[in-house]
Amino acid sequence: MATVPRLEDYHVSSTYGFLLQDPLTTLPDYFQPWMAVANRLEECIANETIREEIHKLPLLDHTRLSGHKALRLAQVVLSCLTQGYVWSDGEDGIPTVLPKQLAIPYAGVSEQLGVPPSISVYSFGLANWKLKDSSQPPSLENLEAIITVRGGSHSNWFYMNYVANEIAAAPGLAAIANAQQAVKDGNIQGLSGALQAIQASIKQIQSVLSRMNECCDPEIFYSKIRPFLTGWDSPAFKTKGLDGLIYDGVSKQPKKLVGGTAAQSSILPSFDAALGVQAVAGQKSIMELFAQYMPPPHRNFINAISSGPSIKDYVFSSGNKQLQGQFNDCLAALEQWRSYHIQLVTRYVVAMAGKSQDKKFVKHGLAGTGGTDYMEFLKKMRDASK
Repeated sequence: MATVPRLEDYHVSSTYGFLLQDPLTTLPDYFQPWMAVANRLEECIANETIREEIHKLPLLDHTRLSGHKALRLAQVVLSCLTQGYVWSDGEDGIPTVLPKQLAIPYAGVSEQLGVPPSISVYSFGLANWKLKDSSQPPSLENLEAIITVRGGSHSNWFYMNYVANEIAAAPGLAAIANAQQAVKDGNIQGLSGALQAIQASIKQIQSVLSRMNECCDPEIFYSKIRPFLTGWDSPAFKTKGLDGLIYDGVSKQPKKLVGGTAAQSSILPSFDAALGVQAVAGQKSIMELFAQYMPPPHRNFINAISSGPSIKDYVFSSGNKQLQGQFNDCLAALEQWRSYHIQLVTRYVVAMAGKSQDKKFVKHGLAGTGGTDYMEFLKKMRDASK
């Protein structure tokens, strides 16, 4: 019989989902030169001194970082500094080389964590948060980013909405394991309860996402936040004839890495794996690409769900109409989330593409920050749920 995954074996929590719990907010004294620039990153980008500040940084020995949480914060800091360095002068001013002060430690830390040296949901979103009031539970109002790149309070709300999504997903991830255990045990009542919990979790994720417009203005997102999530395979790089970004001291060949995108999140792939949703034609290779930007334990968790007891097969071979209805309710919630996400992308990206006044960034609306035709990608994943 197939094995049921245990969340703790894959760095997953029933309370915080894929988030790093209690992340560090500062690095040891030796690494304070990084922190000093990162804490002033928005200011340095605004006054166009960020590249000068980074060129003045010493080449620090990343191997002196001790412990997983220190590595994770270093990844956040180096991701932010790199995005600021690359995009601070707009699309026409992108560099061909990332200086060794960033390139060497960024590549080294990323290698230790098993992810590419590029901004991603993992490198940026999952460890870049803290509680404003540690005596209160996590909520959108009580969450704050450790580092923001550009966009001020709007940026903070955007990033923390993602963190709140991860928290909303946590009970659903636990319910997936419970559902597979119920299948293994032939426990119809237990499976029924788990399916209800999965549906409730997906609906809560959409509820959190619907709060995006409360404090994140579409124009500020499009013109200030989104460009700094873009990777090295973007239209701006291609227009300049660049096949990526050279990491000085690491490789003489450019690295063609994608930017940060919600498609790198492990949340929806976990629900897809649990419910048997298969990517439609042309999507599988894209999903495999984005999976490379997930940490190995999270990728392995999704694979473990896929190879675990089949909820779908059990439900529809059981002939139990209640279970079948609850299973379909989960799929409907997933399809509704994806439909809502398309509406949100239409408002924050498509509608803004013709309105933005920032002439430094005119090409970034042509593709998703992950390098895909984002609307086609989103619609095909919605259709897969249907």
